[in-house]
Amino acid sequence: RYSDDCEESQAESDVFRIFHRQLAEDLVERHRIKGKIVLEIGCGKGEFLEQLCRAGCARGIGYDPAYLPGRISIEYSDCITVHPSNFTGKTTDIDADFICCKMTLEHIPQTQDFLEMLSQNIRQNGQSLPVFFMMPDATRILDDWAFWDIYYEHCSYFTGPSLRYLFEHNGFEVSRIETLYDGQYLAIEARLNDEHRDPESALTSVDEIADKVKNFSLSVEQLRRQWQEYIKKQYAEQQRIVVWGGGSKAVAFLTTMGVTDEVDYVIDIHPRKQGCFLPGTGHAVRAPEELRKNPAHIIIAMNPVYL
Repeated sequence: RYSDDCEESQAESDVFRIFHRQLAEDLVERHRIKGKIVLEIGCGKGEFLEQLCRAGCARGIGYDPAYLPGRISIEYSDCITVHPSNFTGKTTDIDADFICCKMTLEHIPQTQDFLEMLSQNIRQNGQSLPVFFMMPDATRILDDWAFWDIYYEHCSYFTGPSLRYLFEHNGFEVSRIETLYDGQYLAIEARLNDEHRDPESALTSVDEIADKVKNFSLSVEQLRRQWQEYIKKQYAEQQRIVVWGGGSKAVAFLTTMGVTDEVDYVIDIHPRKQGCFLPGTGHAVRAPEELRKNPAHIIIAMNPVYL
C-alpha cells in the first residue's frame, strides 16, 4: 500500500546520497536543463527533485502517493511541487522540459499501458522532451542468483534488451542504456520519435534471457540451502548474527529462508525505521549504536555497496 506511511527513502545513506547528487548533476549537464522544469513520476519523498534543483533546474514537479510534506529542504520548498497521487492519463500539467521516473516502473503491472499513456501525454504537450528511467537490473539478479532482490512489490523485471523493446515499441528513440550503482540499477534515456520504431531489434537476446531464467530457477534453491545451513550452523554454535540494512533485501532474504530466531536483530541507519519491525519475520530494527551494546559475531550486509 503506497501511502504516506510507506518509508522507501534511502536518503539517510551517505553512499546513496552521493550517488543521487552525482546522477542529478550528470543529467542536468548532459540534457542542458539548467533553469528548466523537471517532472518526476514516483518521486518518493522528493529527494531527487531537490538534487535536480540543487544542480540547476528552476522548478520540480513530482507525483507520488507516498509523499510526505516537510521532507524537502526549506530553501527548495518554493520551487518544488509534489502531488501526493499517482501520475495518470488524466494528468495535464506535464509542462516540463525533462521527465524522470526512478525505481517506479518495476512496481507497475501493466508497463505497456503506462508507457503508452506517457507517450500520449508527451504528444499532447507538443514537444519531444527527453525521459530518464531507472530500475533494478534483472540481468544482475539472474546472474548472481540474488533471490533477496525478488519481492512482491516488484511485479515487472527488465533486462537491457527488454527495456529497449518496451520504449521502442511505444515510439521512443533510445539514446542511452547503462547500469549504475555498482551494476545494480538499469537506466535508460530516450526521446519520443515515432519515425524510429524498430522494436524487433531488441528481441535478439530472448533466448539468452530465457537461459538465464532457467539457470536461476535451478541454482537459486541450492544457494538458499547454503545460506540456511550456514546460519543454522552459526546459531547452533551460539554466534550472534545480525543483518545490516532493514530494507526490501533484508525482508526478502529472511522470509525466503524462513529465518526467525537465528538472526538477533537488524541494523538500519534510517532513524524512521529504527524502533520498527520487519514485515514477515518481525525482527526489530535498531540503530548502528546497538552493536556497541549487543556486539555481533557475524554481520550479514544486504548490499555490497555499504561494506
